[in-house]
Order: sequence, then structure tokens, then C-alpha cells
Amino acid sequence: MKKLIVLLFTVFSLNLCANSIDDKVSLEGVKESKIIFDVNIESMQKMPLYLGVILKTYEGLKEQNIKPNIILAFRGAAVQFLIADGNEDKTIALIKELISKKEIQVEGCNIAAGIFGVDPKDYFDGVRAVGNTFISLGAYQSKGYSIIPLY
Repeated sequence: MKKLIVLLFTVFSLNLCANSIDDKVSLEGVKESKIIFDVNIESMQKMPLYLGVILKTYEGLKEQNIKPNIILAFRGAAVQFLIADGNEDKTIALIKELISKKEIQVEGCNIAAGIFGVDPKDYFDGVRAVGNTFISLGAYQSKGYSIIPLY
């Protein structure tokens, strides 16, 4: 709980400073940002928070005239967040918003799906089933994507 409060405070603080602080130094000469998020979060409480930060990352890049090229690679127990079981909770709504409105790619690991009893056929629209996200993460890194782990 203490970690969650610290994380929420950090996000809130960053949000307050968003209008006066930018990333000009790190983005100098950059036209496109290629990021793949390695999503391996099991907590229903953490997932919406991280998805919100991903959304702010996307928007921050756009506001600074950088083309965001973002992929979310769900693996482990996190693949359970990729199926809609009739409950449109905040997590699923955020993932769907990232896919549809922000054109962020989302993939789910077939190996993890088998381990956690998820049928990739049940992934909601816009989620791409991949054989193994470890292969995917390595391949995208070879293509110049930065990997950001979310655990």
C-alpha cells in the first residue's frame, strides 16, 4: 500500500509539473520514439495506474512533436487483462482506448496464455496473439525499440 501511495504521489506530482517541464534535452534530434513495454503486472490495482502513465507518455511525446511508436507486450499473469469477460472494468477500458484512440499495439503471449488458462481467441479486438513475448521483445529491441519493464 505504501508503494502504491508513493507511486500515486509521483504521478500526481509529474502531472502538476507537466506544463512547465519538458524533455527537450533527451529528445533533441529525435523524431520518433520506439518503445515496447514489457507488461508483467498481476495486480488489478496497479494496472490502471501504469496504463494511465503509458497514456501520458504517448500524449507527452505527441505534445513535443515526437511520433510515438508504442507496443504493449503482455506476458505472465498479465495476459488475463486481455480478455473481456463481460465486465468492462477500468483496466480493459484503458487498454481499448490505447488501442483504438492512440493506435498503440498490444500483444499477448501464447505461452503465458496456456499457463494461465487464457484462450488467445478470447482476447478482445485489437490484441495480437504472439507465440512468445520473449522472442517478440528481443526482436523489437533488434529493430531499435527500447524495452521498459512493468512488473
